[in-house]
Amino acid sequence: MKNIQYKNWSVKTKIFFLLILSILPFMGISVFHLLPSVEEQFMEDKRRGLQAVVESAYSILPVYEKKVAAGELSREQAVQQAMDEINQLRYAGNEYYFVYSMEGVVMALGSDPKKKGEDRSQVVDKKGFKFVQGMATTTRTNGQGFVTYYYPKLGETEAQAKLSFVKQFAPWNC
Repeated sequence: MKNIQYKNWSVKTKIFFLLILSILPFMGISVFHLLPSVEEQFMEDKRRGLQAVVESAYSILPVYEKKVAAGELSREQAVQQAMDEINQLRYAGNEYYFVYSMEGVVMALGSDPKKKGEDRSQVVDKKGFKFVQGMATTTRTNGQGFVTYYYPKLGETEAQAKLSFVKQFAPWNC
């Protein structure tokens, strides 16, 4: 194999090589600068989308509360019908909704409606975080917000990061 030496290169080749060599660090810096902002934008879009779908399901609750105020339903009937409706909803394929009381008792759990009435306030994720309590704290403090926890997705056994948007509906203590 022939040994290629810099001193034997043409002036045009040397200039081109030096130009490429001087641009590479800037390209590397750009990539390392852009990747975090792309990831940040992705997460912001995910948050916005998640909030929108939760707000859509949340809009069911005031409709039923108005029926209580109008005397069309008892509070118990309104809660039951709203939770039944929420249990049936899905978004993004098989993603489901849930509703917990401020004490952590299941009111609706689309992944397993039979768990209605179960106290899940002490359930911990793989990092030891009592995420149902964390959700209640977030809504108690801010009325709404995002909670990240590590729990298996529906149909899986391996815990992974999950992001939930939670919003309080004070008339029903949830």
